[in-house]
Amino acid sequence: MVLKGKLDFNFDPLPRRATVIYFAFGLPWVALSEYVLPAAPFYGSLLNRATFVIVSGAALFFILNAWRRRVKVIETGLQEAIGRAAAYFDSAQWGIISIDRVGLIRRANPKAQELFGYTSEELEGQSIDILIPDRIRARHAGHRKDYFAAPRNRPMGIGMDLTARRKDGSEFPVEVSLHLIKTEAGGVVSAFVSDISERLKLEREARRGETLTALGAVAAGVAHELNNPLAVVSSRIELMMQTGASELSPQMREDLEVVRRNAARASQIASELLNSARQRRLERQLVNLNDLINETTLLFREQFRRDAIALKVSAAEALPAVKGDRGALGQVLINLLSNARDALGANGEIRISAAAAPDRPGFVQLRVEDSGPGIPPDARAKIFDVFYTTKNNGTGLGLWLSRRIVLEHQGQIEVESEPGRGTAFTITLPAAPDDQDAAGRPTNSGAMNDSRTSEN
Repeated sequence: MVLKGKLDFNFDPLPRRATVIYFAFGLPWVALSEYVLPAAPFYGSLLNRATFVIVSGAALFFILNAWRRRVKVIETGLQEAIGRAAAYFDSAQWGIISIDRVGLIRRANPKAQELFGYTSEELEGQSIDILIPDRIRARHAGHRKDYFAAPRNRPMGIGMDLTARRKDGSEFPVEVSLHLIKTEAGGVVSAFVSDISERLKLEREARRGETLTALGAVAAGVAHELNNPLAVVSSRIELMMQTGASELSPQMREDLEVVRRNAARASQIASELLNSARQRRLERQLVNLNDLINETTLLFREQFRRDAIALKVSAAEALPAVKGDRGALGQVLINLLSNARDALGANGEIRISAAAAPDRPGFVQLRVEDSGPGIPPDARAKIFDVFYTTKNNGTGLGLWLSRRIVLEHQGQIEVESEPGRGTAFTITLPAAPDDQDAAGRPTNSGAMNDSRTSEN
């Protein structure tokens, strides 16, 4: 970064002081040389000139030496200021990009290079358009022209919803703060860029949670009102099938049986809705994830063996405990294993792993993977929506409820899937602090460890 400025010495006392000294000694000498030395022999004129040169040289030396010292002090201060400015520029938590009037990048700090995936050499001298998505480049040129026509500082978070483009072509939402620095060439704009992807994700999660909570409350009310008429329908059908057994034709009996089955299914869905929407009071305690995995998989081992499904479990021995509701977390694991079993049908593999989160210190991850057919991309985006299901006999409540439980534990659940390559659900939960283990067991000590797996 290059800083340019002007040194203003108009109010420096040094020139005035030197001038006063010069005149104080110069005027008496002029008088002396004018009236005394002309009467002297020929050497008087020579002495006059020599004295003038000596006095002028001494005065010039004094002035230049004083200026040199002063300029050195000023240059040292400027270098220190430049060094501090460069340190602030390079260590800023925002990406900072300097752009001139024609839209060329003059400099980008390390944070900006990290955000966009470019090196400093790749950015400097290039058009700012390389950081703008193709679809909005034309509009951005107009915005830039309007800004320089009427420059103004724009704080972070004020203005349009903006999207930036990385070197690999991916896009991400940003906030940009603009500040104009006036220069002799017409000004340079410093753009402070902040990636707001994580913040927007949290906001979407919060809105989604509020929506689902409200939807669950409405659904619970509807389910409650449906239970009574469904019970009446079911009881009347049972009565008709029992009292009119000899009078009912086979077709009529078959039709009544279809109605009875669907009434029972509707009643089951209503009951599940009520259970899902009920405000539960979570019983918080330290939960050993290794023990939870062992207990839950016992419920499925016989069925997995019958369907030729291989179950492989791997968990870290020194895994921190989590603080939460053991029953609720167990229900989440049951839902994921049930979905994996239904996706496989038979002759597949399910893998369960538990370990410290690799990219989030203080968190643990529980992962359930299957080798099934995978989830189509259009379905993957809706997999946690209430009532959405890809199963013929599903209710669309299992994953919705699982996600709600995980959020109640300040965690998150994510899905990865490709058609034909299986599905993986990853649950990330905050680990309990060591000092909260009243039993003296700050870490999990289950039978499984990194070097040994349990396989069915």
